[in-house]
Amino acid sequence: MGDIDAMTGARVLVTGGTGFIGRHAVRALRARGAEVHLLSLHPARVPEIGIHVHVCDLHDHRAVTALLSTLKPESLLHLAWDVTPGTYVTSLDNLRWVQSTLALARAFVAFGGRRLVAAGSAAEYDWHAGVCDERTTPLAPASLYAASKVGLWHILERLCAQTGISFAWGRVFFMYGPDEAPERLVPLMVRAAQRGRALALRHPAQVRDYMHVADVGAAFAALLASEVTGAVNLASGSGTSLSVLAGLVGEAMRSVVAVEPGAAVTDPYPVVEARTTRLREEVGFAPRFTLPDGIQDTCAWWAGQDRMTNA
Repeated sequence: MGDIDAMTGARVLVTGGTGFIGRHAVRALRARGAEVHLLSLHPARVPEIGIHVHVCDLHDHRAVTALLSTLKPESLLHLAWDVTPGTYVTSLDNLRWVQSTLALARAFVAFGGRRLVAAGSAAEYDWHAGVCDERTTPLAPASLYAASKVGLWHILERLCAQTGISFAWGRVFFMYGPDEAPERLVPLMVRAAQRGRALALRHPAQVRDYMHVADVGAAFAALLASEVTGAVNLASGSGTSLSVLAGLVGEAMRSVVAVEPGAAVTDPYPVVEARTTRLREEVGFAPRFTLPDGIQDTCAWWAGQDRMTNA
């Protein structure tokens, strides 16, 4: 299990540490006593005091290799990827991220790395299963993004097995939280509540497994600190319909999110939830936020942003 003191003094390199998940993972790793090194293009965006920042382009393979030859991290948490809403699913940059991740992994192995954890996605699964289990649910990527993740997962698993590196793959399900991209679902619900406008949802009864981003980041830190290997679902383990989610946002905003259902088209994936037995029992991690509490936290953050904008 992920003992809170297991990483005291351990040198950890984090990619994507200034991103939506990464800033929370960095905070959780610091709380576990790790010596955290951040690979970043943006040195001014450091999420925590005491973090060692290394300005480096992850796609510059020579620069990455030179950095790791000096730094020699014991552990690597790889979160960096292009997830720009509206484009990332089909972007050809997914292939570039596969190449850069493999170059990073090779350098990590070459310079004495011991534990590698990387971010996967629920999109890797066959969603017809409904409840996705790491050991039994087939993988059926339906996009270039998902296929890139599946291919990378298989290559890293074989590379680490061949070289004696401990490897885990955190499959992230659905997230929400402060500072989320405004084009994503929960921020759209918040804006609908603020403006008193209806929100069009194609399938309001659709059930998805949501977890607060702070818990996702903390789950990655716990996974890195553990000895668990293989794929691990990072999710709450409980599904919620989009209409109920909209209701929670409306309550938190002291308003109503009016939902306009789409055309009566059958939803091919009415339920997508995670089985989280590995996360709970093997990693020893449980989310801090319930969904109502997490939505309250998120809506309070958005309200604060509006106050700052209007000040």
